[in-house]
Amino acid sequence: MESPDEIVEEHRLTGFDPEGEPVLRVRRDGRLMVVFHCMPPSWAEDAVLPDFVAELAAAAGAEVAQDDREVFVLASPAADSVDRIRKFLKGYRKAWKSRTRAPSVRDRILEGLREPLAQAGFRLNKSKATFRRRIDDGFQEIGLAFVNYHPAYKFCVMASVAIRTANAIINPAVGMLPAYWKDATTTTAQMEYFAQGKQWIDIASPDELDAALMELHALVQAKMIPFLDQHRDVQALDRSLHSSSETTPPRHTINGMVAQWRAFSGIVIAYLAGNRDFESIADRYRKELAIERQTDHPFNRLVKQLESDR
Repeated sequence: MESPDEIVEEHRLTGFDPEGEPVLRVRRDGRLMVVFHCMPPSWAEDAVLPDFVAELAAAAGAEVAQDDREVFVLASPAADSVDRIRKFLKGYRKAWKSRTRAPSVRDRILEGLREPLAQAGFRLNKSKATFRRRIDDGFQEIGLAFVNYHPAYKFCVMASVAIRTANAIINPAVGMLPAYWKDATTTTAQMEYFAQGKQWIDIASPDELDAALMELHALVQAKMIPFLDQHRDVQALDRSLHSSSETTPPRHTINGMVAQWRAFSGIVIAYLAGNRDFESIADRYRKELAIERQTDHPFNRLVKQLESDR
């Protein structure tokens, strides 16, 4: 028996979002589904597009219901709704940008940090939301992670160090594809490390944005830049990572990444720094990974390789 939900036609729509174009599906019962790769689209940054459903309905000449974040349904489309939707979405990006002239929250934050970080030798990569400067054997980076929430806007800031010599060992050991090696970092200190456990900054109004920029300035200038000034090589990283036997929550350390990366990068740092406690440090990371010395695990294979080279 034929199902009314069966897809009988599929139209790939172009011009809306180069990072992932939407698809329009026609069901057997005549309903239309517009399925987006992501909503809001990649180019809209922190926008919420509150009027999008109404605009899509007006363009299609039919009522539109939002079934999911990325799915919009027309239960009773007009005869020409498919063509009208195609035309509307193709021109939407240009129309939206022409009426959205105020700087985005993301842009205001990045521009607000540009000057103090430029004075410390960092250059902004706006598309990646990072500030980077070179060091002798790699680079250092202050990066921002933006999360689009409504009605609040949420983001965090982190500080990373990339040591080329260390990454030449770490990247293949963790199975990282070579295409990503040039931007790989060795350690990343999360915002919690600098902000007494605080994970995110929330913004829900212009006043909160101004306050957030003041908070960021203080955090970057008083803590992050001095931290990076003091951590330019494996010896400095090793001292901060391995000088104490106290147990600290991983995200509150200078290497607050996932457990496997912490273990691989940490043991390579200890190896390159010539740390005499190499074996006990390896055991500490084994505990984090919940493995034993005899476990057949990539970490143990890396440790064995490093021990043979010591």
